[in-house]
Amino acid sequence: MFCNKCGSSISETVNYCGQCGEDLRVTKGRVNQSIAGDNGFSAGQHNVFTGNNINLGMRDERPKAFIDRESVKPVKLMGKHIKTAWLMVVGFVGFFANVATIFTSIGTPNNYNMILWLLCSFSAFLFILGFLLKRFRFMPLIFQRNAESDRSGYVYITKLSGNCALCDGELKLRHLGPKNNKKMFLCCTRNPEHRCHFDPTILNDPIN
Repeated sequence: MFCNKCGSSISETVNYCGQCGEDLRVTKGRVNQSIAGDNGFSAGQHNVFTGNNINLGMRDERPKAFIDRESVKPVKLMGKHIKTAWLMVVGFVGFFANVATIFTSIGTPNNYNMILWLLCSFSAFLFILGFLLKRFRFMPLIFQRNAESDRSGYVYITKLSGNCALCDGELKLRHLGPKNNKKMFLCCTRNPEHRCHFDPTILNDPIN
């Protein structure tokens, strides 16, 4: 007989090719071999498996942290649920309107310049927030609150909470790392060493 891999002539009594090391038990029908990249195995009905080793990959035995939204509050204005597009439009228009007002008042006494600059900054914040929510759908704010948007673009203020997988501590969202490369982590309130990287994309859409 011949090796299916390299074509070398081989004896019926050997189980491995002397040239390339191919397992000849598969060629002889003594062993069934199936290799897949997703660690999955499937077979039809009425199959009997005898003397086979089926390896579905290593199981991850590391403890996992569980986190969910503790509170979800829709952001409304005059009873209407606000969307990210509204934040962007209002922020954009408000920013340039206030800038125009400030520049047209240059050279004339104006006691409202400070208020206009504050409104200008707030408008810029609304535009940036709307843009980031439209792209990432999650933005951490202050006091353990977050701004989130669903797939339809509606905006919510949420608070996350969870339990540490290693102790009975509570998980809090923290920004850790170098100044210009901070990342979000879930940190335990009892032991700060108990922490893991937080990926907001694992959360489902906010539901009020």
